[in-house]
Amino acid sequence: MLKNRLAYIVVVIVLFQLVYIYEHNMTYAAFYAALMLPLISLAATLVLRRKLVISEELSAYEVVKGGRVRYIFTLNNGSFLLCTNVHVSFGTSSPALEADADDGSFSVLPFKSRSVSFDVTTKYRGVYSVGAESITLYDFLGLFKFRQGYAGGVEFVVNPSVKPVSGLPMLAAVQDTAEARSFMQDENYSIISDLRKYQPTDGYKKIHWKLSAKKGELISKNFQITQRTSVSLVFDSSAVKGLHGEDAMKREDLMVEALVSVMSEVSGQSCPVELRIMGKDERGAQTGAFEYLYKVAAGIRFADYGRFDDYFANIVRMQSEASGMVLFLQHITDSTAAAIKTLVFFGCNVVVFAPAEDASEKDGIAKLEEMGVLCISYEE
Repeated sequence: MLKNRLAYIVVVIVLFQLVYIYEHNMTYAAFYAALMLPLISLAATLVLRRKLVISEELSAYEVVKGGRVRYIFTLNNGSFLLCTNVHVSFGTSSPALEADADDGSFSVLPFKSRSVSFDVTTKYRGVYSVGAESITLYDFLGLFKFRQGYAGGVEFVVNPSVKPVSGLPMLAAVQDTAEARSFMQDENYSIISDLRKYQPTDGYKKIHWKLSAKKGELISKNFQITQRTSVSLVFDSSAVKGLHGEDAMKREDLMVEALVSVMSEVSGQSCPVELRIMGKDERGAQTGAFEYLYKVAAGIRFADYGRFDDYFANIVRMQSEASGMVLFLQHITDSTAAAIKTLVFFGCNVVVFAPAEDASEKDGIAKLEEMGVLCISYEE
């Protein structure tokens, strides 16, 4: 644009000199035309600026981690004026996305549109946006430009990928524990197995009132016995400490990916899953509810919910029905290790997912393995 301005100044100076050297109607007309052209160009650009319509779209608004989406940017010229030069800068909201986008400059004919598209590769799960960051419009003389930030962009969801974990010994251990704890029983009040005479220990719910009135004595119902076995998945969604930027995003992604992978396998074995997440518990989920729980897990937000040790200690105090527990931890503290020891003492099978990147984490894993707890690093 600097070259255009210098060239324009040179033209005006030359025409001004010609007016004094060759006084003629044509030289005067050329000189005044040169003076008027910038005003005409500016006015046309201001009109054109109001007639440009921008649209953005994606080939998909929900994708699994590692997948690709195609971004499409369209600029429509609703004016009879030629859009000679517009420059668009593209960007993404996070380093979790890789876009093969280059800033583009192009022209748009009157009442026509121009599209630019590129692929976006997803690296981590989450909610992200991609789109134009700024748009710069130039006049047809190249003397003026109108740059404006663009608050657009298209948002889309990246869901965690589910990996096979059927070969892990953890699953067999959970099943064995469920069988060993089959003495834990409950009654299904929707199914009556038989009738008998009333016993003083029977509650009012067991009395068959219609049959008792007909026979003139209290008759009780026996309900079908069911086992109370489940797997509790406990997830530490507190804010990641010690890591920043993409490293923190990678840790969060590995944790959620491990969660949904284990959840898929356990749910597929017809075992009720109890999902406990700091800040959002999904307790009492029934068998076969993987699709719902997957959506919950995919939307986990890591934030400052307090100390995980306190949250986990409350769970341990109330833990009574789950035959197995799988923990997804960020750090193995002494308090967490002590709570896990209590669970193991009362016969609960515990499996721990934890990072194994530094010496302190490795020491924590070693302590748990001495208790007989199966420990798995997220990288595995």
